[in-house]
Amino acid sequence: MIEEEAYVAEVAGDRVWIEKSRQSACSSCSQSCPSSLAGSLFTAKSVRLTVKTDLDLKPGDRVMVGLAEEVLAAGSFLVYLLPLFALFSGALFGKWLGGTDGSSALGGLLGLVSCFIGLKAAGVFERTHYQPMILRKID
Repeated sequence: MIEEEAYVAEVAGDRVWIEKSRQSACSSCSQSCPSSLAGSLFTAKSVRLTVKTDLDLKPGDRVMVGLAEEVLAAGSFLVYLLPLFALFSGALFGKWLGGTDGSSALGGLLGLVSCFIGLKAAGVFERTHYQPMILRKID
């Protein structure tokens, strides 16, 4: 189980909005380099998520949020590797069908878009299985 500490920003019934400040690996480094500059310019300062819980929480409470490793691996596969496979498969199919670079690019784009449409239609992005859960309240 991957665990992170967060705080409750808002409560509405059984839904809780939690926030976690985002930290990069560069935050522990004292040197100034292009990576740390880019990280400070282009990263969001905090992440806000909606989590369903039975705990009695109020804004400002600190909580421990968890996500199972296998859920992270499965979610990463569905969001990163499956679309990449669809992109390459579509590009190869387009190249086979038309024989030109344009048909390959179009086939890749159609493969990628159809993969995301299929994932959306299957409800993968709305499943609570892939969302973190509040493990406990921290006193």
